[in-house]
Amino acid sequence: SEAMRQEIHAGLNVVENWNSANGFIFYGDGSEIASNRLEDQEGVN
Repeated sequence: SEAMRQEIHAGLNVVENWNSANGFIFYGDGSEIASNRLEDQEGVN
């Protein structure tokens, strides 16, 4: 059903956003990261 599809989609978005935030916060093994774009991280740590 459409309601089920929307509920699943919303749940996937929550997980995707959580994973994105964790990647930003914890990427680089504690180094200070100014951006979550890999190109911008070179030379930051």
